Amino acid sequence: TKKFLMEELEKNVPASRRSPPGAYIIIDGFAAIQVLKKPKVPGEDDDDEDKNKWKAETFADVAESILSSICNTAYPRPARIDFVIDRYWDKSIKRTERERRKEKTDGRRIQINSEKQRAPSAWSDYMKNSYNKEELPGFLLKEWTSHGMKYAKCLGETMLFLCHESECSRLSVVQGAITWIVVPDLQCNTEEADTRMFLHASHISANTNASAIVIRSPDTDVLVLAMHFKQLINTPMYILRQGKQKAWKYVNISALCDHHGQAICKALPGLHAFSGCDSTSGFNGKGKKKFFQQLQKDFSFQNSMAELGNEVPATEQIVQKFEKAVCKLYGHRGTDINRVRYDMLSKGAESFDVPPTKDAFKLHVERANYQAYVWKKSC
Repeated sequence: TKKFLMEELEKNVPASRRSPPGAYIIIDGFAAIQVLKKPKVPGEDDDDEDKNKWKAETFADVAESILSSICNTAYPRPARIDFVIDRYWDKSIKRTERERRKEKTDGRRIQINSEKQRAPSAWSDYMKNSYNKEELPGFLLKEWTSHGMKYAKCLGETMLFLCHESECSRLSVVQGAITWIVVPDLQCNTEEADTRMFLHASHISANTNASAIVIRSPDTDVLVLAMHFKQLINTPMYILRQGKQKAWKYVNISALCDHHGQAICKALPGLHAFSGCDSTSGFNGKGKKKFFQQLQKDFSFQNSMAELGNEVPATEQIVQKFEKAVCKLYGHRGTDINRVRYDMLSKGAESFDVPPTKDAFKLHVERANYQAYVWKKSC
């Protein structure tokens, strides 16, 4: 699973409980909003069974809660916070996965017509609907800027970079009210926040004197990309996420890269895409653990994984390299995946325990190659 890869990468490299001084923060927006809880309502029972319900709140209250949550991510408050979100396209490599999860249909579509409109009581259900997610950032920008004096005290001296669709706006307090301008350098057609965050990290590194960059995200994809892009981003990077017993920890990306070495870091996007991620399938019985162990001990495997995603479409040479690597993964010395299937089935193996056919395997390589290409081009 993705969780194993995260644990394996972080193993033997201790994390810190303290925020690095002078750090700027990048937040995986929807991951943070998804788990947001409403402030306690005066008189409400502390033992209320449903902590996720936002009873008797308006969307203005939601906007205030989200801004407060953003600004209080770290203490002392950073000079800059980037709030980065996903985009939702009809034609997308991830659309099929979202539909499979029923994110679009499980949550009820709620159009925001006014800041005084009552917010949904079940916030997690609201956030399952893709259309709701698409609309929310635009509402937040409008609410925070059109009522700038109301929210100015909360934002204070912090500059907030808010993504909405393909644009990013910088919000700051001027003469007691929030004003905003579009930042052309951060315009982006990337679909996922996972990749878009590294455009922001690169912008921070190139345009500010930040002593460190903290990326708040629970996702394995972000850890993989942070290790891969460390060689391109000079400012020290950390991943902020909850560890055991929900304690927050700062994972030092430089320390991880030093521990695993540059060859492993270069190969991680290819490994993650090829062994199975949100947009690609995996191999039954050959999870992240098996692939990562192979990566650590096999230099040719490292080179192949590092090549994945360097160009599209995948070349026939890349397909052949990976066919040989998968044959080896299944304990065979040959280079013909169909022959490996035949030999295993002849010996009584179940159909779900053997590798895919050559034709299906080629499609898998092409899809994994495309996903790795998207990741690599994000910074």
